Amino acid sequence: MVDQLLLKTFEEKNKLEIELSNLRRHVDHLHRDLVHLEKLFKSILIQSKKHMVRLVGGGFMSGRLEVKIDGEWGTVCDDYFGTDDANVVCKQLGYSSGVVRDQAYYGMGSLKILMDDVACLGSELAIQNCRYKREHDCSHSEDVGVICS
Repeated sequence: MVDQLLLKTFEEKNKLEIELSNLRRHVDHLHRDLVHLEKLFKSILIQSKKHMVRLVGGGFMSGRLEVKIDGEWGTVCDDYFGTDDANVVCKQLGYSSGVVRDQAYYGMGSLKILMDDVACLGSELAIQNCRYKREHDCSHSEDVGVICS
């Protein structure tokens, strides 16, 4: 009788260990899937942010800054636009840092001026997340340019 109880307990323990092993395997698969989905989501997010800003009229990594806000492309005024702002733009495009070029260095744009008095802290993921004014007192002779590196 005791032997049968021990055998039954041993069998139940083995079943539980097998179930636990299977559960661990499933959790490992789920973890790998979640890591993959997180990487995919970050990639999509980065690509999405990249498509919200562009450099026009310059070389490969430079040009007049144009941004997309509420589905509309436009230019950015150079008033108070500084290194922190240029760095955010360049990081948004996948580069590490930026230099400001003011006074329509890359030519005057023809699109609506969408941003003025931009004030990034430098930690934002996109220039659209920085403080700025939609109303402006600029002309296209003040379109800002950026050089990324």
